[in-house]
Amino acid sequence: MLGFCEYEQVPNPSKEEVKRYPHLICDPNDIPVALSAINVQVDYLVTRDKDFTDPDASIHEYLNIILPGTFLREHMGWASKQLEEIRGRNWD
Repeated sequence: MLGFCEYEQVPNPSKEEVKRYPHLICDPNDIPVALSAINVQVDYLVTRDKDFTDPDASIHEYLNIILPGTFLREHMGWASKQLEEIRGRNWD
């Protein structure tokens, strides 16, 4: 899917940096993703991962996290009909 989009590949944070932020997000496997997004100051992190989208997660202090459907509707101008057409689609 990224082949159709303009994107910038960013470096992974160092192991030392990851170790400095053990409580950034619940799932330790998500810490490198969160730190990479923070380090490059993304406008939005678009995800359905519940560890990121939990409204009480401290990660919201650093990142603007948004669900894919919300992003498509609010920032890409998709209509409800278009969103319904892709609901439940398997992107594999």
